[in-house]
Amino acid sequence: MKKTTLYFGIGFLLIGLYLFFNPLVSIASIAWVIALIIAAMGLMNLRTYLSLEKNDRNNWLLFQSLVKIIIGLILLTSSAFSLSQIVMSFIGLGLLILGAINFKISNRSNRRILNKTNITGSSIFTFLLGIIFLLNPTFSAGVIGYFLSLVLMIIGAIILVIYYQSQN
Repeated sequence: MKKTTLYFGIGFLLIGLYLFFNPLVSIASIAWVIALIIAAMGLMNLRTYLSLEKNDRNNWLLFQSLVKIIIGLILLTSSAFSLSQIVMSFIGLGLLILGAINFKISNRSNRRILNKTNITGSSIFTFLLGIIFLLNPTFSAGVIGYFLSLVLMIIGAIILVIYYQSQN
């Protein structure tokens, strides 16, 4: 059990160091998993389409299946750089939408909400962060990659401290 703790600590440190020197890999890995899921969903939809009786088949289901498979395959064959940009663009678009919705909610909320200024400030910050992610997705992916690598290295260091403290 104690050796397992040592191996986990070293593993987290090594993964953190690897991601520190390759920050786009962490975001690209997430995008690769998402692409794999999209392609698998397309294949499952195609299987469902083919398993239906001919008169029950819907051409839109076939079209949707093929689009998912094509998008999944395109993403799976893309470079880490492209995948990280795509993911960060989608995150940026999501943040823009969330910021706009929150701003609209804060402007329409009744006067009983005491922290309306905080809600408005938060929504503006979210909106601006979305703009930054959309305008420079590579920079954003790098920052998140570095942050993730530092978190993993800190976790590894903490695990190693726990291991060495249990040795005494």
